[in-house]
Amino acid sequence: MFKFNQNLKRYEFFKIFTNNITIYSIFGSFDRILILGSNKKYKQYGVDLEQGDMKCLGETQDSGSSLSQILFLDGGKTFIEIGFSKQMNLWKQDNEEIKISQTIEFQQRISSASVSKNKNALIIGLNDGTIKLYA
Repeated sequence: MFKFNQNLKRYEFFKIFTNNITIYSIFGSFDRILILGSNKKYKQYGVDLEQGDMKCLGETQDSGSSLSQILFLDGGKTFIEIGFSKQMNLWKQDNEEIKISQTIEFQQRISSASVSKNKNALIIGLNDGTIKLYA
């Protein structure tokens, strides 16, 4: 069950971790929070609700997309980034760095994407009405 905690120290702790970078996008899945800052870099934090603690798990050297949809896989250690472009990036956490491990280019812009509930298929919808299924 989700409980809203108004512990100000927790929020101050979080502010220190993000180094006062403006947050463009924030995504949550499993026990992780993924932040895309104004510097276009992703940072991923692990959240321990029992301890009320957050730990930086990794960050990117490559730039992310500010208009993106994020789909999490592998317990949050892997995620798919789909921006308003013709490409999709698969990011993976390697120690404390998050890297693009694969990029797929499409002929049309991506309009929507989804991961199946059992996480073994990726469905991509393109602007021309084409649906791509990756299993």
